[in-house]
Amino acid sequence: MDISIRARAGYRWWLVLTLVIAIYLIINLVFPLVPIEGTIKSYVFQPILWGLLIWAVLMVFPGYKPVAKPRVRTSLIQLAIGIAIFQIMLLVIGGLFSGFGKSPYSFTPLGIITNLFFVGSMLVGMELSRAWLINHSGRYHTFLALAFISLLYTLLGIPLTQLTGMGMTMTTVSFLNETCLPLLAENLLASFLALLAGPVASIAYRGTLQAFWRLPVQLTGQG
Repeated sequence: MDISIRARAGYRWWLVLTLVIAIYLIINLVFPLVPIEGTIKSYVFQPILWGLLIWAVLMVFPGYKPVAKPRVRTSLIQLAIGIAIFQIMLLVIGGLFSGFGKSPYSFTPLGIITNLFFVGSMLVGMELSRAWLINHSGRYHTFLALAFISLLYTLLGIPLTQLTGMGMTMTTVSFLNETCLPLLAENLLASFLALLAGPVASIAYRGTLQAFWRLPVQLTGQG
């Protein structure tokens, strides 16, 4: 009986993982070939894909209990927001020395709503699936699960064209140092938070960072 239950759990784990990777490949390989306006693909079809993942994780697959007790999870969520705010403060301090540039995002009311819908669906979809995967594997192989999930979601956060275009050049080294390593550190913390306190904690952490980048208060560095 235990073997049967474990086999079903393993099947579901691989199915969720496949869904996450499939969405990434559809966005990066299929969408560029579809003769539809890029705005529609980004702000309509991508949220639909992430919405399907959200529905699958919440409605189709069985739930789980994060490692931390309920009374501790609230403190972890507050800690997650605090860490994100501290990172933002460091970014602002860095901007005071390197200068601030113009944001690439639209800050009109429609632009803000569109960005929130686009980023929100992706953020919730990624963090729900991250928490599901990490909590169905991290209890038995914590270190390996954290390492694998963190690396996976780091790669999912980078466009496929950038990954396939990397070579042994100074540009690649700069990309690894300035983009990949900070993103990996962010995903390590998000995975750890998801393991301990569930998706709300990782959403609170990464959502605060995304709000800094996407909302009108954002200050970007020169580039």
